[in-house]
Amino acid sequence: MFSITTELPIYYSVLCILLGVVYAYFLYRRNKFLSKKLTALLFVFRALVVSVLSFLLLNPLSSVTNTIEKRPIIILAQDASFSTFSDSSDYQNLINLKNKLSSDFDVITYNYSDQIKEGFTTDKTGNSTNISHLLDEVDLKYSGRNLTGVVLSWDGLYNQGSNPLSHKIAKSIPFYTIPLGDTSVLKDVRISEIQHNEISFLGNTAPVKVNIQTEKCKGEYITIKLFSEWKLIESKKIKINSNSEFIKTNFTIKNSSLGLHKYKVVVSSVSNEKSIENNSRSFYVEVLDSKYKILILYDAIHPDISAIKSVLDKNKNYEIVKEKLSEFNSNYDKYNLVIYFAFSDNKLEELEKLKSSDVSLLLLVGPNSVS
Repeated sequence: MFSITTELPIYYSVLCILLGVVYAYFLYRRNKFLSKKLTALLFVFRALVVSVLSFLLLNPLSSVTNTIEKRPIIILAQDASFSTFSDSSDYQNLINLKNKLSSDFDVITYNYSDQIKEGFTTDKTGNSTNISHLLDEVDLKYSGRNLTGVVLSWDGLYNQGSNPLSHKIAKSIPFYTIPLGDTSVLKDVRISEIQHNEISFLGNTAPVKVNIQTEKCKGEYITIKLFSEWKLIESKKIKINSNSEFIKTNFTIKNSSLGLHKYKVVVSSVSNEKSIENNSRSFYVEVLDSKYKILILYDAIHPDISAIKSVLDKNKNYEIVKEKLSEFNSNYDKYNLVIYFAFSDNKLEELEKLKSSDVSLLLLVGPNSVS
């Protein structure tokens, strides 16, 4: 659609036309040297030119609007793990569903197990089921687009990744499931996720978050234990209050020695639990002794210097050194960051020396600092 807008109301364009006509009238009304036909032609041309020039003074803006209609997107995802091998009807059912939805939606198809692939498949040989990997793919490619829903062909089991119900995209768009295989829920307790820092520093404590999924265990108690190698660090006893419960619990580990440390979380089994392989999981934390070294340089004492140092001292991973520039005789390269406080223009040589080193530099300027 084409449109023209001006800074002033559009009816001012009528005045532009009148101005052109009036101008041409006064210019040619007493002309006795030209023929009437030529006078009329010049009158129209002059009126048109003046009208156009006047209209341009209104700063007109032309715009063209093209409307593109995009159909809503729907995703069909097929479980291709080996646990659904016995149920082969979903392939044709999903093909039929895709054909039916294609008239109203842009249909995107996937099959998933331990890997994510486009399209449907009859080769159900995946070694595991990772729903969170699929949701990450959907979130990355279709978040912010016109995605209206995700249809999952699924047997309800996953043995890799986090709980799909806790994924952010599962809370923002509707999900629909097509049940596969044996849909009966077995009594089970499993560790679904362990969140921890892969690297920590000597002497620090680090949190460990453990997520546990339980099925058909209402009223029973489980014991969650955290081991360092084979040494018990902490144990918690928790009552299960519903048939399908998601339990979050936290532990704290203290990093008292250097090196790579192995930890293991073990959850006790419940009565008549069929699978206990998923009741334990190990993780590793590397403990380092190095700290982030920060040098604070200054020309003169100022209360802000102590304030900055007191804030940085709260982080145990920082080693703070405060030095007066005239007394500093060490090497800048041994520090990770140099904070130069209120440098003055007579210290440009030292500033250039700092800039030529590999250390990160933070300049805090004052009223006497060079611009």
